[in-house]
Amino acid sequence: MEEVYHASSLGPDPDLSDVAASIGAIPAGPFIMDLDGRCYSGRAATSLVLCRDGLELRNGTIKLQNGDRIVVMPPPRASCSSRSSSSSSSSSSASRRSSSSSGGCVKLSNITITCEEGYSQPILSCEGGRLFMQDCQVISRASGEAPTVMASHSAWLHISSCKFTNSGTAPAVKVHGKGTELALHDCAFSECGGTCVEVSEGASAHLGSCVLNGSASSRGLHATGPGTRVVVRGCKVLDHLQQGILITKGARCELLRCHVSGSKKQAGILVKGHKSRLNMHDCFLHTCFAGCLVVDDGATAEAEGSHMCNSVSGPGMLVRGAGSHTTARGCEFGGNHGVGVEVVDGADVELVDDCVVVNNRKGNGGSGVAVLATGPCSKLLIGEGTAVLDGDVLAKDGSVLVRHDVLAHTVLAA
Repeated sequence: MEEVYHASSLGPDPDLSDVAASIGAIPAGPFIMDLDGRCYSGRAATSLVLCRDGLELRNGTIKLQNGDRIVVMPPPRASCSSRSSSSSSSSSSASRRSSSSSGGCVKLSNITITCEEGYSQPILSCEGGRLFMQDCQVISRASGEAPTVMASHSAWLHISSCKFTNSGTAPAVKVHGKGTELALHDCAFSECGGTCVEVSEGASAHLGSCVLNGSASSRGLHATGPGTRVVVRGCKVLDHLQQGILITKGARCELLRCHVSGSKKQAGILVKGHKSRLNMHDCFLHTCFAGCLVVDDGATAEAEGSHMCNSVSGPGMLVRGAGSHTTARGCEFGGNHGVGVEVVDGADVELVDDCVVVNNRKGNGGSGVAVLATGPCSKLLIGEGTAVLDGDVLAKDGSVLVRHDVLAHTVLAA
């Protein structure tokens, strides 16, 4: 049974440095520090270093001033204390502890963390160790390029039932580096100025039942870098200025039963670059400005049982560039402003297992083309059972068409 300590016992007007000192004075072993529903502000560059294995901080608000920081790190091999110190000394000790130790589990429960305008560093930095967050709110008014929540140094970050608001242009949550892991479940992102979630340089992430809503200048999810792996299940990615999801520089992403819509200036999903890869199952992409799905510059995608519909200005699916390859199985491309499927500049596409292309504007009452392949070395295979119902299949400018379907209109060649 964890011992419970109450921050209200620290005096009439305790601040964040008092909380830090109190945590450091508690004997070793699991314990709970209850903030008793009160707000604690930093003072004189307070660093709340949480490295006590078995610590739970709960029920209160932490308000950071510029220069304050909250850092989670593994406990050292000998002993560990949470303490208040200058930012510079905390940074050097953080480096030593991260390199000399591993393990350590800290939990934040029903905590609201906020910062003043102009704050210029991560609100919460997880530099190794393990952090659980549950029923928390993180509200950032920061400026600059520092993410709101940052995990690195092989940290393990598990966040459930939390809310994130980030008015700055940096990511709300960023995990970085090989061995660093993020699990996000039942979380909501809103009013974000930058990317909601960024996973980079070999980190891995699992997102389940989350809502990534409304980045004013960026995107919902960005997976980038070799070795980066992201799995997204049952999530909604809505109303971002750029792409809903961006996969670049060799990252891999798997989407299952996700909903992506409302990208205002870019495609709903963009997969770009050699070895970048998307596997998509039972997803719904719609009402995106520059196409629902774009696979470009040598990237690969496989889509199964998914709908790519009602793009505002582009095709349902665009595959572009030498080495780019996409296989669509049992997918529907309908109601798009452009053609249903477009293959250009040496890309390779297979439409198999009963895909349907229907009611796209350029096919029905537009140019008459529903599926378009163009450019030398572009290849399009239309498998048996695939139905192109509202227009023609056009292969031109040296592209190659292989066709086994019967439910389609006349092929045009130029």
